[in-house]
Amino acid sequence: MTKHSNAENAGRKLIDERIRKDIIPVRKKDLLPTDKENVKQSNVSTDTPEQYIEHTVWKSTNWKGFSQWFPWTTGSFFLFVGLVVLGNPADRHYSPLFFLMALALFLTSIPLKRMAKTVVRLGFDWSHNIFWMKKASSKDIVWEADANLIVSFNFTPYTSPPRGTFYTGSAYFPVLRGEKVFALTYMRSGSPHPCILFQFVFATAGECSAVCKKVNHLLENQ
Repeated sequence: MTKHSNAENAGRKLIDERIRKDIIPVRKKDLLPTDKENVKQSNVSTDTPEQYIEHTVWKSTNWKGFSQWFPWTTGSFFLFVGLVVLGNPADRHYSPLFFLMALALFLTSIPLKRMAKTVVRLGFDWSHNIFWMKKASSKDIVWEADANLIVSFNFTPYTSPPRGTFYTGSAYFPVLRGEKVFALTYMRSGSPHPCILFQFVFATAGECSAVCKKVNHLLENQ
């Protein structure tokens, strides 16, 4: 018996077991459960127009914070220094330099905001029976198995686990605080509880809500 036949037989048995537990597919009912060993980054279909949506989002909470706070806080500092220098007759001729530096930093907020955003694509690959997400700024594809069991999508606030280190000048210490992000959730056939998609996260509630509306509309049309 071939590996494909073994996987198909295992899938049929899993379907029978799910039916006994009242876990019934809500669409594409002829599909087998996802064969996770067969899903690779290279064979996930992300280019079928009627099976994905796109939305512009922040690359991460760090990018969002940097693009919003760096130009304004640094620019405000140079503006303050310029005003102080302006009040000193001996150094007054330096004040235009500080004002120009402040203006330049304020103006960098426009390109920084563009750099801090990316296009996210979410969709379904029914050949693998998965729901997937890919950001244009990354090569990685994250996915969730058994997409035909998904009833609807929602989202929830979520604090991601702390990761990485910070340097104090003499030693590295672990980051103790996680990031507050917003994760997509979905209701699954046969379960009263929402499933949190911990890898499908966004920097703000607004962009997560917009993505949620789009993927729900996409789901209804599958």
